[in-house]
Amino acid sequence: MAKTPAERRKHKRHEVTCPATLTQEDGRIIAAGKTANISDGGVFFFTSAGDLTTLDGRMILKLAVPRKTANTYMLEDFSLPVRVVRRQQTYGPKLIGIALEFATPADLGLEV
Repeated sequence: MAKTPAERRKHKRHEVTCPATLTQEDGRIIAAGKTANISDGGVFFFTSAGDLTTLDGRMILKLAVPRKTANTYMLEDFSLPVRVVRRQQTYGPKLIGIALEFATPADLGLEV
């Protein structure tokens, strides 16, 4: 009987959907889409499968993380340096999944 591989992630993932934009350091937009899950170590998001040949070098991920209280709803903005861990082109012909790792762990306040 095969053993289940041990979880290697350092940070707990949270299924949070929020807007995400991947840019070059100069602000040029590389990709825009929505997150599927987020952790303090990185993010996985979906974007259109356009020309994504520039997924290297220094990049910044801009996130708008939802915050809720009994009386309010808002989006808190984050800009974080990232690197591409992997791309997955298994979400149909028009979507691609991109896994990104933050350059340093972020405290996104996702634990509730």
